[in-house]
Amino acid sequence: FPLVVVPQFYFSGIFIATNLIPVWVSWIQYLCSLKYAAGLAIIYEFSNCDAGDAENCMLIMEQNNVNPDDAWWYWLAMC
Repeated sequence: FPLVVVPQFYFSGIFIATNLIPVWVSWIQYLCSLKYAAGLAIIYEFSNCDAGDAENCMLIMEQNNVNPDDAWWYWLAMC
């Protein structure tokens, strides 16, 4: 069980930004279903920020390699 769950948390971007994951293992994030759920949560939480917080919201999305235009890909991957 931990061999499946721990990598999900590591590669999903929940506890660590995905841009901090070493390049040689970063491809694993696309195999983890939690990455897509976390991506959707980030899109819906940070895509419509107030004017004063817009810079911080965009930074969070960039650090996790999340593009709001790709939300439908995340939905498709979770199905």
